[in-house]
Amino acid sequence: MELLFEGKDVFIVIEPINEGSFISVEINGKILEDTADVINGELKPNSSRLYHLASFDDSYEKLLKLKISGHVRLFTFTFG
Repeated sequence: MELLFEGKDVFIVIEPINEGSFISVEINGKILEDTADVINGELKPNSSRLYHLASFDDSYEKLLKLKISGHVRLFTFTFG
């Protein structure tokens, strides 16, 4: 899944369906610094909640790419 956005922070609400599901997260084709939820470019959702995908110093246009392995439900994106 790809999404063009503008913002300093990216969040998403995820509900994992299967244990062991994970999501690879890239911005502009690169793995970014870790957040509380994304480590080495991977998010491993363990409960239905809001997850912090990325944080930036400036708000400019970026391309978010998510590769989903397993089964999860994605509900909403929010941007700061």
